Amino acid sequence: MQIRKDIFGWFDNPYSIQPSHNPSTDTICPICGKTLSDKRKTISLFKQGTDKSYFYRVDSECYRSMNQKEKDELDWSLIDNI
Repeated sequence: MQIRKDIFGWFDNPYSIQPSHNPSTDTICPICGKTLSDKRKTISLFKQGTDKSYFYRVDSECYRSMNQKEKDELDWSLIDNI
């Protein structure tokens, strides 16, 4: 699956209060590929070797339906695409 870069938001440093980039709320869910619903969850990611902290949003129901191994694999695949 090709990951769209516009699903990510980030903070430039760990002390930032507001994100440097906050993706639109009408972006896609990286799990199902559909536009995010009103019931969404924000997931934080940290990439080694950078001061930025990243986040992405998923539909809560999509995320809840995944087991921990699937969640970990999703995080790693997204980190690799940052």
